[in-house]
Amino acid sequence: MTMLAVLVPSAQAEGRSSQPDAGIAKTGKIARYDKSKAQCRGSYRCLRDYHQRKRCNRKPRGSVSQTKCYVVYAARYYGQNPRDALATVSCESTFSRHAENGPYLGPWQFDKPTWNATPHSQKIVRTAKGSVVRDPQGQLKTKRRSRTNAKYSSLGAMWYWRHGGRRRWPVCG
Repeated sequence: MTMLAVLVPSAQAEGRSSQPDAGIAKTGKIARYDKSKAQCRGSYRCLRDYHQRKRCNRKPRGSVSQTKCYVVYAARYYGQNPRDALATVSCESTFSRHAENGPYLGPWQFDKPTWNATPHSQKIVRTAKGSVVRDPQGQLKTKRRSRTNAKYSSLGAMWYWRHGGRRRWPVCG
């Protein structure tokens, strides 16, 4: 674990913003968690995330094991404790993507306003060649992601935890 801390420098040490996902929808850049192996260009963190995603994608779609895999992946991506994250999801939804409790949906039980506030709730629309699509005013076109998607709901929850929003899960968090 110490080796990992040495190999993975902090965001401020690299001169980046402490909010790595801020502005993705505005700039059209591909986030590290969505890059292909070729797009990583040898970056240790990017390649590590790529291989973890590949492991999660091999698990049966929508299964408990895939949800657990994405929870651990998201916790590591945002520097949170994976055990705490797994305990919270277990309490909230017993790892079910289809868990529903009133207005709350998915493994993390997001409500609409909370989900829409995360940078992971939308994706940029791209053409078949990979270029971004813009509307007539020049704004990037985006589509909403589902709150029941295990990968993006876990990334959204860990983004909240990193930015002090752990209180959004008062019972289980």
